[in-house]
Amino acid sequence: MIDAHLAAGHDVVVPQFLARPDFIEELATAADAADAHFVELALGLSRSVAIAAFGERSAKPSNRTHVDAASLIGDMYDALETLLAGRTGVRRVPVIRDDVNATFHALIEAISAAGVNW
Repeated sequence: MIDAHLAAGHDVVVPQFLARPDFIEELATAADAADAHFVELALGLSRSVAIAAFGERSAKPSNRTHVDAASLIGDMYDALETLLAGRTGVRRVPVIRDDVNATFHALIEAISAAGVNW
């Protein structure tokens, strides 16, 4: 599906926690085959802020996933940091808690710095 979308000249955004390097490489290969930009971004908080944020969300969960995520966040955070340490092309984007607009602007700046013109 990504191949067809890129071949038609459209952008593709995969907004996920991708701790699977093989899938990231598949995405990069698809972008390369379509002569498209591949920009790997990681939005993040410090470990302590991320753990606190998930703890706050799990205190008033809207579903069971929020509770489960809070108990796993430390391990997930560490796994992502380990993955990112080996990915030299990843651009880190700081999440500004409680300021979606500032975080969005930081995201756009990171994409633009990667050479993508919007």
